Amino acid sequence: MCSLRGRPLRRTNAASGSCLFIAPQWVGDAVMSQPLLADLAERGPVDVLCNETLTELFAHMPGARRVLPARFQRGALELSERRRWARELTKAGYERAVVCPNSWKSALIPWLARIPHRRGLLGEMRLGLINQRRRPLGPSQPEAYAALADHPARALETKPQITPPGRLTGSLAWFSCAGRRLALCPGAEFGPAKQWPAEHAASLARMWIEAGGSVMTLGTQRDQEIESRIQTSLFSGLEERDRARFMPRAGQTSLGEAIALLSEADAVVSNDSGLMHAAAALGRPTLGLYGSSDPRRTPLRGAHSTSIWLGLDCSPCLARSCPLGTLACLEQIAPGRVRATLEDLMHTDP
Repeated sequence: MCSLRGRPLRRTNAASGSCLFIAPQWVGDAVMSQPLLADLAERGPVDVLCNETLTELFAHMPGARRVLPARFQRGALELSERRRWARELTKAGYERAVVCPNSWKSALIPWLARIPHRRGLLGEMRLGLINQRRRPLGPSQPEAYAALADHPARALETKPQITPPGRLTGSLAWFSCAGRRLALCPGAEFGPAKQWPAEHAASLARMWIEAGGSVMTLGTQRDQEIESRIQTSLFSGLEERDRARFMPRAGQTSLGEAIALLSEADAVVSNDSGLMHAAAALGRPTLGLYGSSDPRRTPLRGAHSTSIWLGLDCSPCLARSCPLGTLACLEQIAPGRVRATLEDLMHTDP
């Protein structure tokens, strides 16, 4: 049975202004949608229907009353499953729905659940499914989400926020090393054209550790390969006594645990990825490194964050792998520049 965190949905009064929020499917997009979520919550309670992998993220977002984890496969219609959700959600009596994804299938559940007001962006063949269609305020993703808010201009000005989870204990916790903690997020789900070279990441980690700090790498199982290359390069020039200050954690945490660890970092360096946006929304000093992607479309919007993008003639190419075979857009971001930018960021009031 579909449920809210394992509990059956209860029938509520539609006049309460309750809203069903159909969430984005990616971590970074989900974080960028938080100002919209908070804006909608000012009018009434908002329940978030999201991919189950994002449950822990939305659970720590201001504005979400309850989280409804679903098991939809990306790109799949799964019509019978959407009908089951619609039957269950009909009982909740939502007054309105806001649909963040731009696909027609993402608008099916609110329509099938007979939610009277269904707001979404102009998208693929959604006439009737969406009866309150809006145009993005501009070309960026935050501008698209802000257009769906009750107060679009204010939502666009608001920076995403995540409430830090409690501190982790046990094997996943930061070691009790003295010095500053650097979280390094070297992976990129989209492809290698968004990954800062492993040798550069190792150089930055070496400088940080030799200055008395500690470094933790975070990411998914897919990121363990680049994490391993970083470790090999790092250890080749690092004193053995200092090697315990490097903590490889890619693929060893849930999303919620990764968020908890990011919240304890003194600084974060990340490729353009979901963890980059999460770190910035946690208020941590965050430096985002952009290569093939465009920081004008998916900007880093934390109150204490900045980014480096070289803006070469060939970028943004938006390719998964460098078409020229050089990866110059990231190769030319030197570790020394990254460290200097970090130091400036950490000594600047947000």
